[in-house]
Amino acid sequence: MATRNVYLKIERIPDYSPVAPDMHVSPPIVYARDCMRNMGHEDGKIPDDEVAARRLTALIYREYLDPQYLVPKPDKLIAADVNEPPFTRRVPGTVIYARPGDRLRIHVKNGDVQPHSFHLHGLRYGIDSDGSWPFGTQSDDGRRSDEICPGQTWTYTFEVTEETIGAWPFHDHYRNIGADVNRGLFGGLVVLREKEHEQLSRFPYPPEFEKRVQEILKQLEGRPHKPQRTPRACGSGEMSTVAKAMHGRMSMSGHMGGGRPMPGQAVERSETPAELFPYLVALEELAHAPQPLPRREHLLHVPLFFHQMSGFRGAPVFQSAPLNPGGNYTSPKFTLAATYKYICGIHGASMAGSVTVQPGGPSTQTVHIVDFAFNPANVTVGIDGQVTWINDGPSQHSVVESGGDNLPSFCLNGRSFVGNTPTILAHAGQRIRWYVFNLDLGMN
Repeated sequence: MATRNVYLKIERIPDYSPVAPDMHVSPPIVYARDCMRNMGHEDGKIPDDEVAARRLTALIYREYLDPQYLVPKPDKLIAADVNEPPFTRRVPGTVIYARPGDRLRIHVKNGDVQPHSFHLHGLRYGIDSDGSWPFGTQSDDGRRSDEICPGQTWTYTFEVTEETIGAWPFHDHYRNIGADVNRGLFGGLVVLREKEHEQLSRFPYPPEFEKRVQEILKQLEGRPHKPQRTPRACGSGEMSTVAKAMHGRMSMSGHMGGGRPMPGQAVERSETPAELFPYLVALEELAHAPQPLPRREHLLHVPLFFHQMSGFRGAPVFQSAPLNPGGNYTSPKFTLAATYKYICGIHGASMAGSVTVQPGGPSTQTVHIVDFAFNPANVTVGIDGQVTWINDGPSQHSVVESGGDNLPSFCLNGRSFVGNTPTILAHAGQRIRWYVFNLDLGMN
């Protein structure tokens, strides 16, 4: 068997909303839509407070191209999904394709702050590659296959045979299986025949891009690197030289849309070697660009994951700037029945209050801020109601919603509601193969 190494890193995606996963997009992508116009979305749009209420800190297995976990693999999950966000803001993190005869060595590094593991269905493996807690194995240095602690790595080995042709899920199998899978810590492995594997779509790198990156990675092997400690969001200003070259190449017939990409939040790059930094910035910029469709004669692969996304929401539904004496702040319209707790962002939890939203409540409420209290502390408004805070005290104050459990979302590939979920663009007469994974564990 031919050995193939796969590098996965467990990482967080902060403030991920299944109805608006990336706020920096250009046509044809438009998020926060509900094309079925469900209740509360009669205008086809999802209100801002609901977008915020659905946010959570997502967890993914992000695939990398190198054992140092420096260069992410940018390939799309579905090459023809016109709604798919870039790899920086995508759930799940990856789909792995293999072929009979592969011996997969999947190296999983935990970049989260809690232990996790990796459990793959369907393929042949030994006891050291079963990540199901508490049935894993322990190495001489104390590491465990079923409990990869923060910063640690475990290598899982699998054999791909003719009998395993098909689609197989993988997911975290540490203690809180349902909670972590519901945050996005899962993916899929698809075993294809040789010819189909050869025809898989690949990310359209510009000429010499991959070669130059591999040369830099080779130079970095075995020596400490000087990190680039000034990470920035990609795309501020002009595209980089490398990005322009790639974007020009991708503006070919058969692309999915047009216009210059608007890159979103970058992967954290604070420890990136300075030599690699411009290439990774370019990669993140260009992952937002339209990409060419698979050729008509090639099979179109469409992996679809049915799952729930639920977890802790750190992003506030409403938040004011600091309010000077006499200043005021009005919340967005509340479209969901819920209770939101809030505090003063300057003086902390000693100043606290709540807003309850319920049908039939008043359309407006006013809260007066004094040193050091909200008066009244607890108010009720109706659906589409708003609250105004007025700072009547002599000190500066602010209003910050406290977060909590998010509004759960039932998803396809990390996205909820038609208009945000996968939308497949294919050539007339093209064959499509759907791989359906049910990751709705029904535990939360």
